Amino acid sequence: MTAHAQSADHSILATLLALDRSSVWDFDGGVTLGFDAGHPQGMVLVDGTWWISTVDIPAKAGWLLAVDAGGRLLDRWPCGEGRRYHPGGIHGDANGLWLAVAEYRPHSSTDVFHCVPGRAPVHRFHHGDHLGAIAAAGDGPLVAWTWGSRELLRLDTDGPVVARRRNPSHFVDYQDLHVLSTGHAVCSGIGTRLSKGGRRLGGLGVLRLEDLTWETEVPFPGYSPTTDLAATANPLHLEVVDGRLRLHLLPDGGAGTILTWSIPITG
Repeated sequence: MTAHAQSADHSILATLLALDRSSVWDFDGGVTLGFDAGHPQGMVLVDGTWWISTVDIPAKAGWLLAVDAGGRLLDRWPCGEGRRYHPGGIHGDANGLWLAVAEYRPHSSTDVFHCVPGRAPVHRFHHGDHLGAIAAAGDGPLVAWTWGSRELLRLDTDGPVVARRRNPSHFVDYQDLHVLSTGHAVCSGIGTRLSKGGRRLGGLGVLRLEDLTWETEVPFPGYSPTTDLAATANPLHLEVVDGRLRLHLLPDGGAGTILTWSIPITG
């Protein structure tokens, strides 16, 4: 990782740790996908290409999509088969990304794949529970969580569990993650409805990977202008551009829109 990328990660961490309920995010618009992307679960931007994990629930089929900056589909690869067809949250870089494809139910099972951008996912190991997200934690073990993020895990790249911790937080159920070189993962998710028939609460959390503890958790005020779904419902990606932290979110299925909010970086 370059010094510039490491500096950006430190800026992302400092900015997120300084957030509170009164923090103001600016909505910067979005890029609408020019195709039906199914139900997106995770995404990461690598060298100008969006890599999006998604599931077609009626067809019971999981996919990894390559999408350009204008929202056009470049390529797609099937992932998973049989009862394990539901991919989860992801993060990666030019060296590749990890993808957990699980049964669509808790306390089930998962096939874990590794994918080098531009190539089909390669199966690496099987895990005997549902994994809702997975990513490489720097040069160390993988980080993952179970259904609803109720357990937080670290796993070797060939499968054995290195550490396991019950998630003490019930703030939101986390869906996707963005790993920082600082030894943290930024996580996005949604909680229960704020009132009967009302909106769901969206939120962000910063997870310290060394001991699987939360540094901070804060609500996120953004909602989809199309469906009114909490913007943090599904994928996220973070970057620093022109002194601002940009948060990219894709809450809606189908031909949804990658929505972007930003806030000045701290420090």
